[in-house]
Amino acid sequence: MRYTITGRNIEVTQGLREAVEDKLGKLEKYFTPDTEAVVTLSVQRELQKIEVTIPVKGSIIRAEESSNDMYVSIDLVEEVIERQLKKYKKKLIDKKQNAVSFSDAFIEKIEDDVIQRQLDKLAATKAANLAAEAPQGVEPQKAEVAFDDFQKMDIRVATILTAEKVAKTKKLLRLTVDTGIDQREIVSGIAEHFTPEELVGRQVLVLVNLQPRELKGTLSRGMILMAEDAGGRLRLLGPDAETIAGAVVG
Repeated sequence: MRYTITGRNIEVTQGLREAVEDKLGKLEKYFTPDTEAVVTLSVQRELQKIEVTIPVKGSIIRAEESSNDMYVSIDLVEEVIERQLKKYKKKLIDKKQNAVSFSDAFIEKIEDDVIQRQLDKLAATKAANLAAEAPQGVEPQKAEVAFDDFQKMDIRVATILTAEKVAKTKKLLRLTVDTGIDQREIVSGIAEHFTPEELVGRQVLVLVNLQPRELKGTLSRGMILMAEDAGGRLRLLGPDAETIAGAVVG
């Protein structure tokens, strides 16, 4: 395959070019050598997007994916295109004008792919059943602490007043929170899980007497408490009803 790769609001580095050619190279087995893949990489707000168009005679194969990481987007779009090719294989090659765009191996193995799909489906079902039966991974209990040590932690309900991304970082947000004691800034590594807009006005739990630490030019005074769900998504902890800022948790 031949590749035409362009960028909008992003520099197409050698690393990105190699990642695209490496990932989409897995699709070369489906096409003749003169097939061209037109790839556009772009950054839109906080999302990094890849669009892939593969013209074949009589049709266009197209897919796009977005994420917070361009390399992740590249991985995802290759999987989408391959699923399209397998799903619509017979429809694509039934058009005689299309057949010249695909490799012999792609055309000759329809029956094999049908069998393989059934095997994959069976394997996926088996894996899902085993996962359901297995105990969920939970971190073991940490070492015990004395009650007096626990009492040293000052955890308060706080209200998020403002939120913004920290420049030149992927994971950090700068939050201004009302702790009831004062208004302070906290830098938290949650930018991949929450947008600034959805955080403003939320009530959260904050460890307010954590030793301050400077992060990317901001003195962070406290820690937002949260939990990670089974899918790896962070969940904010807070009261189940509006509570006065500064309320003590304990």
